[in-house]
Amino acid sequence: MQLAEEIILKKRDGGTLEAGDIRAFVRGITSGDVSDAQIAAFAMATWFRGMSIEEQMALTLAMRDSGDVMAWPDLDGPVLDKHSTG
Repeated sequence: MQLAEEIILKKRDGGTLEAGDIRAFVRGITSGDVSDAQIAAFAMATWFRGMSIEEQMALTLAMRDSGDVMAWPDLDGPVLDKHSTG
């Protein structure tokens, strides 16, 4: 994926990623268009260069929006979800 390489290079070189770039990268991950090596390179570039608050927000939203949204319209009231790592 050419765009993935551009995004990785931009972050590696100290640039700030646009929300659209981050969304495209996450879409590439979920579609299989971004390789494991590219994901690792992105993680390394992000580790060394850091992410602005805006980039962190964009990544969080892109990850949130990357999955299936489940709905239970027959239930009365709100449906809540609790995530836990342990």
